[in-house]
Amino acid sequence: MNKIAASVLTAGVVAMGSSFVAEILVHPHVPEEPHYTVGAPKKSAEQETEEPEGPEPILPLLADADPSAGKNAARACAACHSFEKGGANKVGPKLYGIMGSGIASVDGFSYSSALQEKEGEWTYEKMSAWLYDPQGWAPGTKMSYGGITDAQERADVVAYLRSLADEKMPLPTEAEIQEVTSDGGGEKNGSGEAQAEDASGEEDASGEEDASGEEGASGQEDGGEDA
Repeated sequence: MNKIAASVLTAGVVAMGSSFVAEILVHPHVPEEPHYTVGAPKKSAEQETEEPEGPEPILPLLADADPSAGKNAARACAACHSFEKGGANKVGPKLYGIMGSGIASVDGFSYSSALQEKEGEWTYEKMSAWLYDPQGWAPGTKMSYGGITDAQERADVVAYLRSLADEKMPLPTEAEIQEVTSDGGGEKNGSGEAQAEDASGEEDASGEEDASGEEGASGQEDGGEDA
């Protein structure tokens, strides 16, 4: 019994001594935040505000988009949608001829109010925004889909949907592409349109002054007030 008690006591003394020695020899660095930062460095508030919101425009990619790649990417959608001509509605509406058709316009399918409230037709930009984030574009939609963040893959899928039609929807023109890709394109082109109106107004005013002088300018002001 004495030997057992001595062994336990000795083990306790050795453990305590080891702890004291370890604290003296080892000085661990404890981070201020209890987690590891992996990957990209933190972004400043200025950088975050400069980054554009929403999906990257796909109009510049449509001309070279691959419908075959889009078909492969859309295989995951076959469980809820039919793609062939004359196909039936499933959990989701049939998608043949969807591009250029009215939003929430497929006959026989019960759409959510989130899509019924959307106006207009399925344009390239609207379809891109829908595929990018369905819940973000139409909050409350019944479509549970995570979205396609990659712009090229999204363009391929849209190109595939475009091919599902008797008459394909025309590709965007250069003017439409420049409008979307420019700083004033899309929903943020209010300032660009204003600048264009100002520029045209200045040109018209200068042209009228050159042609008719001050009398022409006064005549225009009288006509504007009458209108």
